[in-house]
Amino acid sequence: MTAPDAPPLDAPAATVVPDAPPGALVAREDGVGPLTEKSDISVKALKAAFPDHEVKKVSTPMGDGDLREEFVGVSKGGKLVLKVIGDGSLNGIEIVSNEVWNPFGVTIGMTYADAVKLVGPLACSDASDHTDWKSDIAECASTKSKFYGFDFALEGFEAKTLLKSPDKLATAKLVALRWDSLGRVGEE
Repeated sequence: MTAPDAPPLDAPAATVVPDAPPGALVAREDGVGPLTEKSDISVKALKAAFPDHEVKKVSTPMGDGDLREEFVGVSKGGKLVLKVIGDGSLNGIEIVSNEVWNPFGVTIGMTYADAVKLVGPLACSDASDHTDWKSDIAECASTKSKFYGFDFALEGFEAKTLLKSPDKLATAKLVALRWDSLGRVGEE
């Protein structure tokens, strides 16, 4: 959804995001920008939903073998804004740019310590427990939302090391705000 007066393509009323300028993409409990769990995520549909953005399918090899990270990228001015994830239906969206306003007040690049000041305590786990190539990502959940997770990384460190060192974790940077279409963030 854009803020504050453009209705989403297929979503109920948006969560208010303070200070979001008119026309900005907004993260909500029920989706991001014009997308909700019911949205068509074909490249054609996403190009229509994001007419001022570049949209393309991305498939990146991750290590040896057949393992690949696949998503539809939504970019603006050559900078990736969203990773739309799903195979036919929308599973989730990774917000990787501050072009998207969110109700938490967090920004991509802020430290874990600063994020905790805004959203309160975070419960974190090693993202590689379920996604092999994300060994450097500490996936964190807040009690403020079951739809949004917070992904932190610190260059040169694996998540398992960050999670054992509160001092290192405090300096890790927010690399993505992750929306889960089914509201399963923090569930094991």
